[in-house]
Amino acid sequence: NRGYTAGFIKGAFGPDDYAWDQSVSQGTSRFVANVTESGPDGCTLRVRNTICAADTLEVLTPNGSPSTLTLPDPLHTPEGRPLDTAKNEQRLALPIPLPQYTILRKVLPDKTD
Repeated sequence: NRGYTAGFIKGAFGPDDYAWDQSVSQGTSRFVANVTESGPDGCTLRVRNTICAADTLEVLTPNGSPSTLTLPDPLHTPEGRPLDTAKNEQRLALPIPLPQYTILRKVLPDKTD
């Protein structure tokens, strides 16, 4: 992430058009899962980035109400198999009824510490 330039609009661009000293992502969270199915007793997650049992995640529901939740320890697949860690494309059963299309994010540590 080196900022934005005018690109080819002004003709050509050179090294001064890039903020080389700022080549650090400005993101404060990482998308880790989304809810694919929901029911009164829980939901199914599609994992997109590694998550671990007992992680605390930020929850963004389709209606825009942000909150947090702590994942159970251990995690469970929809078939009931326990896991300590889940990775991209795995599915998890969560005993919390979250609406379909909810996004779960992991808040990243502050890099200014």
